[in-house]
Amino acid sequence: EFDVILDKFLEAIILTNSGFVEDKSLIILLLINFVMFYNYFANELENIIYYVFEIKKLSKGIYYFPKENEFGEIPISDREIICKYIDKNKGMFVGYHLYSNLKLTTQVSKKINIYTSNLENQTRNIKNISLNRVNLRFNEITKKNIEMLDVLENFNNIEDLNYNVFYQYAKEYSNSYNEESLIKILKVMKYKKSTLSFNVAMVLPFSIPMDSFSTLL
Repeated sequence: EFDVILDKFLEAIILTNSGFVEDKSLIILLLINFVMFYNYFANELENIIYYVFEIKKLSKGIYYFPKENEFGEIPISDREIICKYIDKNKGMFVGYHLYSNLKLTTQVSKKINIYTSNLENQTRNIKNISLNRVNLRFNEITKKNIEMLDVLENFNNIEDLNYNVFYQYAKEYSNSYNEESLIKILKVMKYKKSTLSFNVAMVLPFSIPMDSFSTLL
């Protein structure tokens, strides 16, 4: 189809140069063929790019070079996608993937939730991965605070929560608690007041200074 349209477009140009058609008809003929050529090219541009550069479309505005083995093409893995958004302190897991990693529950979810600074839009979904933009540098201290806040925010909704594991987790968190980091997070992210109160009530028994943090409640 592309060859046919291109031939017609070239034919119109040849006719123009040969003077086989009257001027007014030539202009109309050229315009019609140009519009046909332009519309086809615009509609097929994405496919042409895929063909020429051998890339695949993953999601709107996101492409990748497919790999192959002896059995054929290998689809891009979730891990490869995730790395783009969490590696080098660019993001972190939240939700059930986090709760499972912390061994707070044996429940898992097909949906993977990620906070990331490596995202132009506020939210984005790629396959089963849900991305939310958060303008923070996700160093280890920041991640530990956000992990706890996410757990507390959803505490009553986590299925099969292991309370013994949670107690040990809370104790470890209090030992590495960093108030300055937490305040920076709360300037960027919003949590329920009950979540912040829960944090205070949980950390205080482990004798962590809470003066500055308490002023945010």
